[in-house]
Amino acid sequence: MSTFIVFGNLERPFVRMVQSVLACYELLPTPIFVQAGINLQFFEDRIPGSSLFKTCSFTEFSDYMHNAELVISHGGVGAVKESIFAGLRPAVFVRRFDLKEHIDDHQVDWCNLLFRKDLAAKINDLRDLKTFIESRNFTLKNPEVASRFFDESRIKCAVSNSVRRFLG
Repeated sequence: MSTFIVFGNLERPFVRMVQSVLACYELLPTPIFVQAGINLQFFEDRIPGSSLFKTCSFTEFSDYMHNAELVISHGGVGAVKESIFAGLRPAVFVRRFDLKEHIDDHQVDWCNLLFRKDLAAKINDLRDLKTFIESRNFTLKNPEVASRFFDESRIKCAVSNSVRRFLG
């Protein structure tokens, strides 16, 4: 098994996630694959034996995801959904507007829905990541909840309600 770390393709550095991963890479299942996006510069020569790349094809992405024991990801819908469909409970760093990690806080609302259903682990910092890795709780425990959650009509309704609450 392996670790797949996903930063996505947003052209903004995600230093909080980079620093956490670099501080505990020795705890990760190997081999380690890092889709680093713009963060590639922070990883070069820092994780021995890892495979680093800026982007990958959807086929490669899916292969990495389905062969991983552990997924550490930004809070993007595609990466998180794919990891859950692979039967995993990903460690998710939500990009935040107040930390200049994203252009807004849409990942916060979306990911909070996942966290409430225990479909993903909320990771804010190195301490959270270490605790999650040491727990070895990487497998999705209730696939039926995930299936219901990702039913399009339900997710559209939940996102719509979050937007309405946000706008007042």
